[in-house]
Amino acid sequence: MVDLLDGWEDWIAYFEARLAQPLDRVDGEDGSITYTSGQPGEVVVRLTRASIVVSEFAVAWDGPHTLVPAPRRLGSVRWRRLGSSRAIAVIEHLLTAAREARRARYQLCRSCDRSQPPEWMYDEATCQECADAHVEVVH
Repeated sequence: MVDLLDGWEDWIAYFEARLAQPLDRVDGEDGSITYTSGQPGEVVVRLTRASIVVSEFAVAWDGPHTLVPAPRRLGSVRWRRLGSSRAIAVIEHLLTAAREARRARYQLCRSCDRSQPPEWMYDEATCQECADAHVEVVH
């Protein structure tokens, strides 16, 4: 069996072609590459020389006005040990699971009837945009 992706550069090309746009790439000091895919974010992939970690995009509040990345890890693959054809199959399942898990957390705004990611919600029923538009002004 011939490996489809036999090296580091092949995996980089694979993720840059496979992940949804916009695609943000951050090169780590340790030589890793972290991709965040989609707007709003859906999938986070961390590629190292030994493994691939797939996470659902998530954020946490660090103070009242600051969101920080807090990805939820779904799984990892030791791509050098597994071989690329098997690794690709596992990675495809993890990418699909990450997208589906992220989208399952969206909430419907009762004011505008749009599905919004949880960090864009003011409360369980109203998105931030609608909450800002309907703030009562006291004169």
